[in-house]
Amino acid sequence: MTGGNRLSIEVAGALVLLCACCWAQPHQTAEEKLAAGERVVEGYSSEDVLPTSAAEFNRGVALIEQALRENVKDRRRALLALVEAGRTGPGGANPTPKRLGEVFRELLRSYPRDPELLMKYAAHLQNTGPKAALPAYLHVLDVQPDNAEALFIVAGYHQDAGEVATAVEELIRAVRLKSADADMIQVFVSGFVTDLNALGNSQFVPRVSAAVFEALAAQARAGNTKAAFVSAALRVEFGEVRAGVEEFLGLLRQDSVDGNMIRDGLESITRYLSADEHENAQYIEQVSAAAAEALKARAKKER
Repeated sequence: MTGGNRLSIEVAGALVLLCACCWAQPHQTAEEKLAAGERVVEGYSSEDVLPTSAAEFNRGVALIEQALRENVKDRRRALLALVEAGRTGPGGANPTPKRLGEVFRELLRSYPRDPELLMKYAAHLQNTGPKAALPAYLHVLDVQPDNAEALFIVAGYHQDAGEVATAVEELIRAVRLKSADADMIQVFVSGFVTDLNALGNSQFVPRVSAAVFEALAAQARAGNTKAAFVSAALRVEFGEVRAGVEEFLGLLRQDSVDGNMIRDGLESITRYLSADEHENAQYIEQVSAAAAEALKARAKKER
């Protein structure tokens, strides 16, 4: 047998073995490819030090795209997975801006009144060109008037445009909506009030704060202890330092408040107290000591 024939036989044998290995792999359905792609994309972290993390991310996106080409049953889920990949993925990775535009156009054609999708589209526009996002958020409110997040964002746009009275009315309306949870209120109201004070519109602050504390008190009465901690922290930020500290200390005396909530509440209130650390040093020491005692007492009960 010549060397050339022997090489041909060896190559053919390798190909047969490779094909056998391929056939031995379980065939993935479109649904399984989608699920596998989602797991890869969701597991990606920009802080990952592994050099293959971006490549892995692209592999996950490719699996989702394959599922779409194979007519996966839940097409909406697959398209939204690509949207999420576009939001969280590494720079220069798939899906590209052009592909994201195609994905959103298909989603909007198929689900023109889907609030979740419309919010994602508005957020996408906000990241690429903020001015274009306002009509998108207004459209969300046309479809879902009680969407507090959209209304908070619209209020911020009007505040930035100098339409402060309109912005305040929108913010107060957002605060009173059932969909405005304590965390959302804290995130949006904190920056809003900071801007009011910085831009010489502090006359609106009492009205905003009254609405905020009324809404948070209602949530607290309904059993949302987190709302009470947020209320205490925001009182400090709004200048009611003593009242906020007393509210916080009162919460520590409630047996229903668990350790995690105490830690989160302490972090929040001390962050606002530290804005004027020298003036509030005594309060910082007071809330820290009281929280430590409360945590110690709860640990003792659990033993």
